[in-house]
Amino acid sequence: MKFPAIMKEKRKLVLLLLTILLFALMNNYLSRKYYDKLDKNMSSIYEDRLMPASYIFQLSEHLYQKKLLLQEINENGTAASAIDSHNQAIGRIIVSYEKTYLTENEERYWHSFLASLERYNEEESAQLSSAAAANRHLSTHFIEALATLNKLNELQVMEGMKLQDDSKAIIQSTLMGAYFEVTLFFILGIVALRMLVTYEKTIYPVAGGNLLN
Repeated sequence: MKFPAIMKEKRKLVLLLLTILLFALMNNYLSRKYYDKLDKNMSSIYEDRLMPASYIFQLSEHLYQKKLLLQEINENGTAASAIDSHNQAIGRIIVSYEKTYLTENEERYWHSFLASLERYNEEESAQLSSAAAANRHLSTHFIEALATLNKLNELQVMEGMKLQDDSKAIIQSTLMGAYFEVTLFFILGIVALRMLVTYEKTIYPVAGGNLLN
């Protein structure tokens, strides 16, 4: 092979080598982005899905306990302080829940729950102050509050499944990127070997002719 042709081939190999390195760097950058997104998804599953689901369960439990205590008050006029303790606990849970990420639908149902809870507490306070029998409005607000909590719980499950599917897609993309990077390094080895052969031809251009003579 003539020297100009060898140099032309070397330039092509160098260009191919640089292209492979560029693709490898891009793949590494994308892999880091996928990892960061996966880490964010995993944190969101815990902080914005599992914890809120626990808050919703606690809110439902406190509401049921308040209702039971209110029935006791109607019977013997006690347990008012216990109801107040449940109200304080509900207030703390509300603060914690509102620190989590909420979708548009979740915000809508959350505000609906707060409105139902407020109406229930107003009826409850009126009943505590008058020791009157439970009225139908109290039961209605109780049912409304529980219904919105159940809907919020359903939304938590749906959003959690979306995060799970998204995480699976990220893992698949990361695996494909890893296979692609292995392929690039395999090609890189072939190119390096080719460059080595070309280099030897440049250093020893007449070695083959001497052997024939």
